[in-house]
Amino acid sequence: MTTFAVKYDADFLDSAFSRYRRQHKGRFVIALVKILGSLIFGAVAILMFSNGDFFIGLIPLTFVVLATLSTPLDSWLIRRSLAKSPFKDDELTIKFDDEGFHASSSKLEMKLHWQVFMKVAHFRDGLLLFQGPKQFNWIPSSSLQHGEFSELVALLRKHVKEHKIVEQDKMRS
Repeated sequence: MTTFAVKYDADFLDSAFSRYRRQHKGRFVIALVKILGSLIFGAVAILMFSNGDFFIGLIPLTFVVLATLSTPLDSWLIRRSLAKSPFKDDELTIKFDDEGFHASSSKLEMKLHWQVFMKVAHFRDGLLLFQGPKQFNWIPSSSLQHGEFSELVALLRKHVKEHKIVEQDKMRS
């Protein structure tokens, strides 16, 4: 059994969503669309401003600003929504054993069997456990001892079929 604790705060959620974005298959396509769209809409905005159509030029300029600031805006929205959450700053105790995943805190009691988990994404600094395409649990390796991390990886390899190496950890490989 592997047991550890994490604090459910803005930094924890921000790092979890950062890893989710990093492992996403479409991240390069999204980045390409943002870059090309920003170039095209930037040129259109410049053209509109040079023709004196300032109000119409603001529309493509807005796209450029939103595309450029999308990641910081996403982080801000995550932090803002957490501020309203009853789980904000809660200390979660998470246990993994042959039955599955168990999480508990002063406000939460949850048990998930291994059949719920579809995929594990491995990062240099932790693991993302997927319950679906957009539902995941972030397990930072900093919350585990070296031996516990190895035990957890072995347990996950035993019970979860799909494993994706996003970042190879040179220390633990």
